Parts: sequence; C-alpha cells; structure tokens
Amino acid sequence: MIIKCCENGGELEFSEKEGLSRSAGKEYFRVTIRSNNLLSFTDVYAFDPFDSNLVRFFEDVAENWQGFDGEKKWSSLEGEFILICTSDNLGHFALEVT
Repeated sequence: MIIKCCENGGELEFSEKEGLSRSAGKEYFRVTIRSNNLLSFTDVYAFDPFDSNLVRFFEDVAENWQGFDGEKKWSSLEGEFILICTSDNLGHFALEVT
C-alpha cells in the first residue's frame, strides 16, 4: 500500500504484508518513506497484544472521510513507528509519521 502526499510528492509505503497479517511466521512489516532526497525505511514489529490493528486505524480514518475532531493515533508495540492523523471538515487529511 502506498500513501502519496499531494503537497511534495512524498510517499509512505507499507510492504511485506505477510507481517501485517502475521501469517507464515512473519513478525515484521516494512515501512518506507520517500520524499525529495530522502529515502528511509524500517521494519516494524507486527505483534499486537492489544489488538490495536493498523488496518483498523485506516478503516476508521476512511469511515470518517468527511473529517473528525482531534486526532487519530496508532503506534507499534515497541514505539518505533507512530502515525497521527488529523483532518478538517473539508475532507483534507494530514498524516504525521514518526
């Protein structure tokens, strides 16, 4: 899955989806950020004992496509990858990646 930025052409890519579904013994998925002269990637531990599911995070954002108050946040168990999504009432979304 690739999420593209409309402002600077940057993109956030999720790969190695076997880790996202935790099937076939995969414990990690890969996150890659590309923007201008930046290329950065890391493997994110997929174990989720609190069932805070990354897929559910994006489903929640999509269901609230008309905007929402505050922020929606998702963090990996070990904190090596964090997403914070905010929106306005026009349907514009901002996604902060840490």
